[in-house]
Amino acid sequence: MKKSKRQRQTDLLERLLDRVNTSSQSKDIVRENTDWIHMKMSQVAGDVVGDFGKGGLTKDDMILANGMWNKHAKNL
Repeated sequence: MKKSKRQRQTDLLERLLDRVNTSSQSKDIVRENTDWIHMKMSQVAGDVVGDFGKGGLTKDDMILANGMWNKHAKNL
């Protein structure tokens, strides 16, 4: 069964949250990023109505999330 757009976005945000929580960045950056992720997860779930009333992630949200993903990359 194919996942809905909201479920795919929730899955991606959960993976990002795991990556941020295991990051070696400063605690302030991690806290700021986790707060943003939790807010977006609530919007995607429909708990909070976004600016457009659709509840999904915008293009700008996805760009910001991608930047976080890269910033919290584990150095191999």
